[in-house]
Amino acid sequence: MLSVINGKVFLFSVFAVFAVFAVFALFVQFSEFAFYLLYLICITFCVLFFCEKKVRKNAFRRSFML
Repeated sequence: MLSVINGKVFLFSVFAVFAVFAVFALFVQFSEFAFYLLYLICITFCVLFFCEKKVRKNAFRRSFML
């Protein structure tokens, strides 16, 4: 469980770095900024959803092992 929380912190920190990078893309062309930001948000939430689903599945299995 702790590794998942650390993974979330890592993903959100990566998200923040890419958001800053996307702000620089804003000065070049707005469409690139929107593309990078939406792409990063989609990937971040898909990974977080997969991690949460896996943790819940493992916790459900462990509850029957007791």
